[in-house]
Amino acid sequence: MFEFAGQSHTGIVREHNEDAIWFDADRGIAIVADGVGGHNAGEVASRLTVETFAEYTTKTWSNEMSVADTKKIMVDSLLAANEIVRDTASESPDKYRMATTAVALCLGDGMYGIANVGDSRAYLLRTDEIHQITQDHTYVQGLVESGEISKAEARQHPERGMINRCVGTEANLEVDFFHGYFEPGEHLLLCSDGVHDLLEDQEILAIVSSRMSADDTCSEMIEKAIKAGGYDNASVVIAKQV
Repeated sequence: MFEFAGQSHTGIVREHNEDAIWFDADRGIAIVADGVGGHNAGEVASRLTVETFAEYTTKTWSNEMSVADTKKIMVDSLLAANEIVRDTASESPDKYRMATTAVALCLGDGMYGIANVGDSRAYLLRTDEIHQITQDHTYVQGLVESGEISKAEARQHPERGMINRCVGTEANLEVDFFHGYFEPGEHLLLCSDGVHDLLEDQEILAIVSSRMSADDTCSEMIEKAIKAGGYDNASVVIAKQV
């Protein structure tokens, strides 16, 4: 059994919300997508990606599947979304090169699968530990990996929002996949950069460890992100094994 909750907020600067979220607690699947700033119709790209993932996984995935089958279904769902976003963009000039990030979750029997493109993240949280599962597909992350800047410096870098991989821009999309074990009492968090850019890892851990309900945890995280600046849309999905 899994407990899920999710919330999305426009923030206090943007005029509309380009994030989209969806989850199915019974099946143990979820996704967060963030329409890419600077591209047209980001909200359309995120919505199409979420809808495609939801439809694809609902029809094809079960939590008794192997890791290999889970990977194939999750990756294929985002590749399908990539095609749909690109096709839709080609049909209308006002949607030219629209794109979105995506981070998705499938929970099985003691196992999780994570697929991601862009800089929306997945975290695994235990009582006193937070682990970032995904790696951002950004210019600044490349600087961190090459040792040119530190992770702390990356948080303040003026080009930290420059994404180099997302759903909708390239025909041959590469999707990252991660898997691991998920124990009772642990949490998995999916979030857009409107949350992780504004909250330090230890702040996120403190909120999740406060033993609030999943809904209240989402509310607290969104509220703190808004108080910290709220300059972007902020979205979270929390999953807990109970």
